Order: sequence, then C-alpha cells, then structure tokens
Amino acid sequence: GDRLSVRLNKQGGGWASIAVSEDELMPNSDAIVGQENVLPTKFFLASTEFPLPRPDANQTLTERSITVFDGQTAYLFTKEMAEPGELEILASGENHFLYAYGAEANFSYHFETRGDFLLDLSNCEPYFSATPEPTPTPADDTSCDSDDDAFDFALPLDSSLTFYWQIPRGDVLVARMLKRGGGWASIASSEDELMPGSDAIIGEEDTIPLKYFIDDYDVDGPRSDVEQTLTGASTEVRANGDVDYYYTKILAEPGEIELVAEGVNRLIWAHGGGGLSRHGLNDLGVLGLDFSNCEFVEIPLEPVRPEAVRIHGRLMIAAWAYCAPVGIFFGRAKHFALRRGYFKTWLKLHIVLQLAALICTAIGFAKIFETIRDSDVRDHLTFRHPKIGVAVMIGGLTQLVMGVVRPHPPHKGEAKSVARWIFEILHRVVGFGSVVVAILAMLGGIKKALELGHIEQVTTWNTHVIAPIATTAGLGLALTVYINACHAKAEVPANGKKALDAEQPLNVAKETELPELPEVVSAADDEPKVSPVGTAPPETPQGAAGRASSMNDVSISPI
Repeated sequence: GDRLSVRLNKQGGGWASIAVSEDELMPNSDAIVGQENVLPTKFFLASTEFPLPRPDANQTLTERSITVFDGQTAYLFTKEMAEPGELEILASGENHFLYAYGAEANFSYHFETRGDFLLDLSNCEPYFSATPEPTPTPADDTSCDSDDDAFDFALPLDSSLTFYWQIPRGDVLVARMLKRGGGWASIASSEDELMPGSDAIIGEEDTIPLKYFIDDYDVDGPRSDVEQTLTGASTEVRANGDVDYYYTKILAEPGEIELVAEGVNRLIWAHGGGGLSRHGLNDLGVLGLDFSNCEFVEIPLEPVRPEAVRIHGRLMIAAWAYCAPVGIFFGRAKHFALRRGYFKTWLKLHIVLQLAALICTAIGFAKIFETIRDSDVRDHLTFRHPKIGVAVMIGGLTQLVMGVVRPHPPHKGEAKSVARWIFEILHRVVGFGSVVVAILAMLGGIKKALELGHIEQVTTWNTHVIAPIATTAGLGLALTVYINACHAKAEVPANGKKALDAEQPLNVAKETELPELPEVVSAADDEPKVSPVGTAPPETPQGAAGRASSMNDVSISPI
C-alpha cells in the first residue's frame, strides 16, 4: 500500500508521461516521463515551458525498464507513493492525474495529445475531464461554410473576426480576414500557443497586410522588404465600416514556421480597434486548424488573473506612492528635528517606512510572478513595465544595503570622512531616482492594465499615485523653505554681524586690562627701581609664561 507499480503502453513508439497534480494544470505537477532512449525519469513540471528532471538524489524510481513489442513501447517503473517534496499518491481516494504523449523519441511539446482524469487506485473507477484522445473537430455551433465563392472555407473566430481561406495548389494559402467594425486583424503561425516566436500576417486599415516576426509581446515592426513575399495583398474598407484584408502566402518559406496544407497548424488570432495596438483579453485566441477540411480544436488559454494584477498594483502604490516618499520626507526633516532634540525619532520613522516599502514591493513582485507563471503568458520580462519594475526593486534593495553598511557621521569637532560624503550623495541619488522610476512604472503599469482589460478606468488609480506624491513633495518643499529660513535667522542677527555658534566656545585672543599696581622696589638691583603708578612691573619669564597659560584657558560663551 506504499508503492505504485506502473506500465505505460505507447502505441507506435515515442514518449509517454503520467503526472500527479493538485488540479488539472501541468504547472507544479510531479511527472514520470518515459523516452525511447532514456529509462523512466522523474520530472518536476514547474511550468508548461520549463519541465525539469529532478536531481539525481530524487530519482528514486525502481524496477525501471523499456520494452518494445508488436509496434508498442512499454515503460515500466515502481514509485513510492509518499515522498518528501512531492505530491502524495493515495492508495484509496481520488488522485488527479495528467497524461501526455508524443510520436517523438524524446520528451517534447505536446499539442492535443494530453488530458487529465481522476482515479481511485483501489477500485479503478476513472473519470476523464477531457477526452483521452481528442480529435480536432468543428464545434457544433460553428460552420465552415464560406459565403464567399472565392474561398473554400470560412471560420468565425469570434463575433468580430472571420478567417476565409483556400489551398488552390497545395503550396500556397489564399486568405481573407474580415474585421467587423474596422480596426486591425492578425493571424499568426506558432510552434506553441505563445505569441513570442510566431510569424504573423497583420492587416491595418491604412496599409496592405504585411508579414511580421513577433519576438515578444511588443510588436516592433514588419519584416524587411526582402521578406515581404505576400502576393495579392490588399485592404478594402467597406461603407459600413468593416474591413477586408486579402493576401496569398507561400506555405513553406525559409526562416519562417512552416504551414501545412494537410495536418494541424497552430494559429494565433487577434484583433483590435483603430491602429495596431494591444488587444483585450477577449480579442485573441489559439487553435489548431487543418486547412484541408476545416477540422480544428480550440486551445484554451490560462490568462493572467485581473484580481492578482490589481493586488500587485495596490501593493506597489502603497510602497512607492506612500511609504517611500513619506520616508524620504522624514529623512529631510532630520535637520529640523535635530534642533528640537529628536534625532532618533526621524531615523526610526525613516527606516520603518523604507522597510515597509520594500516589504510591499517584495509581496507585490511575488504575487505578479506567481500569476504570470501560472498563465500562458509565462515570460516575466517581456514587457517594458516589468523591466522598469525590476530596476525599482534593485534600487530599493541597494538603499537597504547602503543603509546597513553606511559610515557613521563624524563626532563633534571631527571632519566628515570621504566615505560618508560618498554615502550621503549616493543615498540621495538612488533614493530619489528610485521614486522617480517607480512613478513611471506605476503610471505605465496602470495604462497597460487598462489596455489588457485588468481594470476598467485609470482615474482612481492615477489619483492614488499622483496625490500622495504631490502632497509629500509639497510638504518637503515647505519644510526646506522653513529650515533655510531658520538657518538664515540664526546666522544673520539684527546688528548685521554674524552670530556666534552656540555649540562652539569662544577662545579669548587678547589679554584683559590689569588693575593699577603700586610702585614696586626691586631689591635685586643695586639701586631701587620704581615703576610708575598705572604700569605693570617687570615680569620674570616664568611669570609671563604662567599668566599667558592661564589666559589661554579662559573662554567666554555667549548667553
């Protein structure tokens, strides 16, 4: 009851996999993968894009073997049902299993050859939540009948975009994209369901359809003129506002993903209003399509969760529109606070607020990283916004490190060290710079969230960014003016002479007048010598030195 022995039979050879999951999703599942040239191996499927074999220390499968017979490949292994750091398999009760396979000898991307099911190992009563071997078929309410005699098939991709096509010779695709209501439209071929790395045909109202290579989620521009091999490309804007985009494309071209006349082509479609721009969450899709018979299967996408994006935004605004600016304000207030004797107060408030900003930033970063990892976007640093966000986080961490290792200020009467000068300059530059870059990241992120449909309006979000920063900046400016006024008042009194520093004693540089002394007769001389009244008698060298020493010790502090 503590071990599971398994045999996977793969018809016709190729690789096969079985995985245990907490849900129907591949990310974070534990899989056993059998490959023609490799014994069954344990994988941790961190995402759909990066399956990783577990370390050798975790490769605890026993009785592994590969057997080929009657055109089949059998993968056999025995696994402990409960292992540290892995999902537990229950001997009795529901287990959520995933399966996948492919014709290739080695583990690779699988298209429709995948699924999931629930199974109680004690009684073998499976429940499949997906068809074990899905076959691309048109949906019941979708017809491929073309209403345009120039094309064999027409597939409504959604209410705004219909794709028409025919394969007249077997080596070219003649296509038409009908975009209702105007705007741009795109059909792209992909090796998976992801936009980066795909080859697209994009039509815009003010130009003919052009070929694009989509290297990330921001479309930089069309391919070079040499690569623009489309023929019959044209754009027709109808009187009712609808737009038709026509083109003919060679199915197999050097440097591009090959399309096939018969068999599954992975296509990504998207559209939007106006000129080429980001599309909404509901204005795109992925499907596998056979051009020869219009058999297709829609590939569901796991989108980025809007609520997770909103939580990320709130945390970042709390960090960089509230905590960080107010912390900087208290740092500026130290000069004012020092005059009132509250040195430790401003420093503690400054540290607490900056740490709060870093904590909010870390939680917000983790939240958006998790939701992107679990979605079909997957690439965390494709957009400009996350790149700026990473720069902000690096700036915040740099501030923390500088604050921990900072050189201490000089003691009274000491000169400020070079290291202290460098720290104070860098601390200000990095601190203010991080806030400025964070403002760009926040406003850019809000705009992007609106474009992607994660939020419905930007006014409230922008207000929560601009209002606290503007308020804090205004208070900081007022405090600076007040501090400068206090300095000016202390340094220039009403008599126009520079006031003495209350913290520094005043050394007396001249002797005070001596009282009148009586005449003194020196017995050391042969004849008496009389000093006139009102003058000081001659001094011995020892006496003069002693009096000078005592006068140097005299100081007067202003009242």
